[in-house]
Amino acid sequence: EEDHKGNMPPSSPESVLRMSLLGELSMSYNGQVIEQLPNRKLLSIWVYLLLNGNKPIRRDTLMEVFWKGVGKNSAKNSLHNAISKLRKYLKQLDPDQEFILLKRDCYYLSPKVQVLTDLNAFTTKAKEAVRRAHEKDLEVALSQYSHAYRMYKGPFFAHNQQDDWVVEENAYLVENYKLLLDRISHYYSNNGNPDLAIGFCKEILQLD
Repeated sequence: EEDHKGNMPPSSPESVLRMSLLGELSMSYNGQVIEQLPNRKLLSIWVYLLLNGNKPIRRDTLMEVFWKGVGKNSAKNSLHNAISKLRKYLKQLDPDQEFILLKRDCYYLSPKVQVLTDLNAFTTKAKEAVRRAHEKDLEVALSQYSHAYRMYKGPFFAHNQQDDWVVEENAYLVENYKLLLDRISHYYSNNGNPDLAIGFCKEILQLD
């Protein structure tokens, strides 16, 4: 199962895979919208790989996340079968592309595919807002917070709230979103816009 003589592929992306994970789930490859995986377990593994991108994930980690409490050999076989099914599904998108690679017992996505998710974009924008706020660049910080606010369309991976890793990721996302709302609210409160501030506070209460 080791890939192409064990060599790392070229690092420059050739294709773009976009996935919306906040609220309604959707995915496109090189601009073409594609159907979601019908199997919940396969979709969960695929989303997990997407979020890690080109970062290698140990085989044992995937076995622990998706087959916790299952015997090692059984979990290993289940993972192997799941990855094989994923690769077969992905081949339909691009027969010439190797999406999921394996090297030294670690799975990772091919560097030839640039992965863009709204979750990562939200996180990046929110972090930039925090940095700007710390630098007292409040107008730019508000702009960044507002941009991140518009990106939030709902819970992470709403199709699957059963897996522990999804529940944990969503809890972390919600806390960050509440913090974002709180900072926007404080900005408007301190700048003579109490009605807007109250509106954002109400959104926080709805999340509790």
